[in-house]
Amino acid sequence: DADHEPDFEDQSSYSITITARSGGRSASLDVTIEVVDTEDQGEVELSQRQPQVGIEVVATPSDPDGGMRINRWVWERSAEITVDEGGTPSAECREDPDMPDIDVVGGWTLIDGASKTAYTPKPADVGRCLRARVIYTDNIENPTDQSDEATRVLEAPVQSSRLANAAPMFVDQDLNSPGDQSDRTSRKIEENEEPEQSIGSPVSAFDDDDKLLIYTLSGEDAAFFSIARNDGQLKTKASLNYEVRNSYAVVVTATDPSGAADSIQVTINVIDVHDPVHITGVSSVRYSENGTDPVASFTAFDEGEHVIRWSVSGRDDDLFTIDDGVLAFREPPNYEDPQSAADSALLSARNVYRVTVEAAGGMRNVTVTVTDVDDVGTASIDRPQPQVDRPLSAGLLDEDDRVADERWQWARSEDGRKWAPIEGASEPQRSPDPADEGMYLRATITYSDKFGTGKTASAVTANRVETRPPANAAPSFANQDDDEDTPYIDIARIVPENAAVGMSMGEPISATDDDNDILLYELLDTPDLEDDDGDARFTIDRLSGQIRVGKELGADPGETGDEDSTALTGAPALPEGEDAGDADNSEYVLRVRASDPSTAEATVNVIVRISEVNEPPAFDDDAPTLLSVVEKVNEDLPVITVEHSGDPIDADTYAVTDLDGSVSDPGGYDDTTYTYSVSGPDGDVFDFGSDGVMVFRTGHEPD
Repeated sequence: DADHEPDFEDQSSYSITITARSGGRSASLDVTIEVVDTEDQGEVELSQRQPQVGIEVVATPSDPDGGMRINRWVWERSAEITVDEGGTPSAECREDPDMPDIDVVGGWTLIDGASKTAYTPKPADVGRCLRARVIYTDNIENPTDQSDEATRVLEAPVQSSRLANAAPMFVDQDLNSPGDQSDRTSRKIEENEEPEQSIGSPVSAFDDDDKLLIYTLSGEDAAFFSIARNDGQLKTKASLNYEVRNSYAVVVTATDPSGAADSIQVTINVIDVHDPVHITGVSSVRYSENGTDPVASFTAFDEGEHVIRWSVSGRDDDLFTIDDGVLAFREPPNYEDPQSAADSALLSARNVYRVTVEAAGGMRNVTVTVTDVDDVGTASIDRPQPQVDRPLSAGLLDEDDRVADERWQWARSEDGRKWAPIEGASEPQRSPDPADEGMYLRATITYSDKFGTGKTASAVTANRVETRPPANAAPSFANQDDDEDTPYIDIARIVPENAAVGMSMGEPISATDDDNDILLYELLDTPDLEDDDGDARFTIDRLSGQIRVGKELGADPGETGDEDSTALTGAPALPEGEDAGDADNSEYVLRVRASDPSTAEATVNVIVRISEVNEPPAFDDDAPTLLSVVEKVNEDLPVITVEHSGDPIDADTYAVTDLDGSVSDPGGYDDTTYTYSVSGPDGDVFDFGSDGVMVFRTGHEPD
C-alpha cells in the first residue's frame, strides 16, 4: 500500500498467503514476492548552505545501492548571477525542493583545479552559484556502461567574507511596536480546515546581511504543524477542532548560514465556525404497508445552539415529509403499488425507499423497506339498482397475490339485517328472479390468498330489487348540448393547465331519465382516457358523473409533458366523418356513457379545453449553484452570464425558460423577454447589465 513501497535496501523479499473463498469453502496459495534491485539516484550533501569567500565547503556523497567508487569531483560556478523566470535577480540559487529550480543565466562553467571533495570559494565566485558534481560507480551495473552522477547546488550565491555576522531578527510581527524586535506573535485559522492549510502570513525574520534564512519549528505543540523552511509559512498537519482545543503554542527559529539564529513564540488561535449538526436516529426502517404512523424520529445536536431546520432529500424525497425530526410518508405506502424510484422489476426492490435526512448541514442516509401485510379484500356489485331478469355481476378486489379457491354465495334480505342464502346462487353472476323482488341482495365470496385460507368479503345492493318495466325510457344528454349546430351531442369543459390531480372539471356530466332510474356513468376507452399504469388523465364518479383531473395536463405550445392527446379530426370519440377541428395538447376529447338498470344508455362527447395560466420562468434543472471566478486580473472583471437559451449552458451561464411564450388572448402577455435581479446575503456585490450579464459592482472586485 502507499506506506509500504518496495525498497530492495530495506527488504528484498516478502512472503504472503492468498486465500480465495466461495460458497463457504476456501483455497490458499503461498506466494513469495522478490524485489529486484534497481538503480537508485545518488545524493550529495554540502557542509554549508550559503558559501562565503575563504570558508571551505565539503561535499559528502551517498547512494542507497552501496559500493560507491568515486571517479572524480567537478565544481562549477554559474556564468552570471541567478535570476528568476521573469528575469529578476534572485537571492537564491535554488528554491524549496518542492518548487521548480531557478535557472542560472548562461549555464554552468567549470572551475579550474576544483576536482576534490572540498572547495574553498574565491573572490571570483562572489554573486555566483556553486554546484558540486560527483561521477562514480556503485553496486548496480549501469545498462549503458556509464558512470553514475549526483549533483547538489548551494542554496545561495557566494558572499564576500565578513568580519562580523548580523544575526536574523523577528520584527513587527504584530504591528504593535514598529521597528522593535518581537519575541511573540500570533496567527489564526478556522476550525475544520483540510490538512496542509496555510496559517496566516509567513512568520518571517529580517537579516541585515541578506543571507538565506532557514526556518525550523519547535515547542510543545510543534507536532501539530509544519513550516516551510525557506519562508516561515506555518501549515496544519491535520484538521483542527475548536471544541477540542482552541489554542496552540509553537516556536519558530530563523538561522543564517553562519549559524546565527533568532526565535519567536507563536500562538495559533483556532476560530470557531458553525459545525454541521450531528443527527442521531435509525439508518434502516421496516415499515408495514398502508401505515399512517411516523416512519422514524431523529434528533440533532448543534454545538452552536442554532435553530434546527429539517429537510429531506435523496432519490425518493418527494414521497416523504419531515417535521421537527419526525419522518413520515406523504401517502400511506402500498406494497403492491410501490412508488419508489428504484430501477428494478422486482417488487421487493421497488419497496425499498432511500432518502437523506438533513439538518443544518448534518446528514443521515435512511433506508425504508415497506413490508407486505394481509390486505382486506372487498367485494362489489356492478349496479346499485337491481331489476328482475337483469344480470348482476359481483367482483373481488384483494391486492394480495395468489387469490384462489373462490366460492360465491348470494343471499336475500327484506331489511338488510337478516339474510337467507339463495339455493344454487353460487356464481359471481346472477339474474334476480321474481322471488327477489323487494329484497336486498348480497354477494359473499370465500377465498384464499398468499396469507392463508378462509378469507371472506361481501357486497350488498344499494337498493331493493324492482320489477323490470315493460317499457323503459333511455337516459338522455340532449338538454346539455353546448353546440346544437353539430349533428352530435357535445359538452364543453374548461380546466386550467397544471390543475391539481383530483380537481373537479365544472359541473357533473349528468343525464336525464324519464323513469327516474338510477344512472351509472363511465368513461369509454378513448385515446385521451389512456391509462398509464393506473394514472389515467381523467376519472369520473360512477354515480354523479363528475369528471376530475387524473394527472397534470399541459397547455403551452410545444410543451412535451403530454404528447398523446387526441387530434379532434377523425378521433374515435366523434361520429364517423365528423370534423371538430384540429387540436394539440391543449384540447382533449372524452366520451361519457350513462346507463340505467335496464342497460338502456346514452353517450355524449365531452370536449375538454385546457386554459393557459401565466407561469413563472424557471432556471434549468442543471443550473450550477457553485461558480468559480478568477480574481481581478489586469482590470478585467469576471462576468456571469444569464440568458434565455435551450442550448447546454457553460459553468458560468444560467439558462432561463418560460413555457408560456407570447400569448395573444384578450388578456395576453409576452413571456419571451426577461429582466434579472440578484439578492441574497451578498446581493449588493453584484449587478445586471442591460444584456443580462451579471458583474461585480465597482468597489467589490473579487480578491
